Amino acid sequence: MKSFIIHIIIIFLFLLNSCDSKIYRNEFNDIFKLANKAVIKIDSSSKISLLTIRLLSDYSILIFDKNRNMIQRYNLKGKELSKFTIKTNIRFDSEFSIDRFGNIYHLLSSYNILEKYDNSGKRLKTFRVVDGQSFYISNSKIYLYKRFYSPNESSIKKTIFEYSLEGDSLDSYGIFPKQPCIDNLPFSSGSINLKDSLLITAHGSDFFCNIYNISNNNNLIKLNISQPSFYYKLKEFKGLTPAYRKEWYKTTELLYANILFDKSIILYYKQVDGSKKWLVIHTNNKNKEILIPNELNFLGCSNQKLCFVKLSDTKAQLEITEYKVKK
Repeated sequence: MKSFIIHIIIIFLFLLNSCDSKIYRNEFNDIFKLANKAVIKIDSSSKISLLTIRLLSDYSILIFDKNRNMIQRYNLKGKELSKFTIKTNIRFDSEFSIDRFGNIYHLLSSYNILEKYDNSGKRLKTFRVVDGQSFYISNSKIYLYKRFYSPNESSIKKTIFEYSLEGDSLDSYGIFPKQPCIDNLPFSSGSINLKDSLLITAHGSDFFCNIYNISNNNNLIKLNISQPSFYYKLKEFKGLTPAYRKEWYKTTELLYANILFDKSIILYYKQVDGSKKWLVIHTNNKNKEILIPNELNFLGCSNQKLCFVKLSDTKAQLEITEYKVKK
């Protein structure tokens, strides 16, 4: 009888702890409903993949074709907005953004170069920047975000670098990730976004984002954060042996963070092998964990909606979908 009572107490404490964790698992279709769907036809000579598709800050879709150095832009209804080629080779590490005038910026992080093009493809300016792999453009500034670190880099370095739209260096700040590398294996994923006066950065090695108030001396906003229940990180890496490869594939990366509905933080995670993808909506110190259907690939937030892309097996078309939260 005594052992039975102890067993009941253990179960009660486990359930109590589960409630206190404030984590709620949810089915995707219970939380979201389809708001928009569009199809973009792809030229048969194009060489694109899910890695060459971007959602820009003006909520347009940018597709870059490394095979032809071509940039194509569409709205979320599937209408083509612009299409042009550039002389600079588009690389695997190329990143793109857009300013309020419709100019396209191309970051070549391997060379620390940022190029500025108008909407017809005419190169307007080229300027050098410090080391950075992601960037966001506001009405008046470029925010360059460093997300790649070699194992021997010092933790005193800054992570965010501000420039004017003409390439003048303005400021630098930001917190170095706690563990951007596992032994000699660096994380290089992440994102940077701006919502009003809040700059949101995500680094692949962390389980939550950093938020800076750029209207208040770039102060870091402290949040009450709980680690997602699915989060897993490899503790050490000693080479691509079968054992370490298996653990690395299970590792969870934080790929994206932004603010949704002015009060919720949305985060996108993916297992390294791509077999599982999650969204977490963080509101009032509570996490909603949502497993994403395999066929959907998250691009980002589009005007209070979530934007996904699906590439057909033949790569002849893209299906762009937007989902909104059910009321």
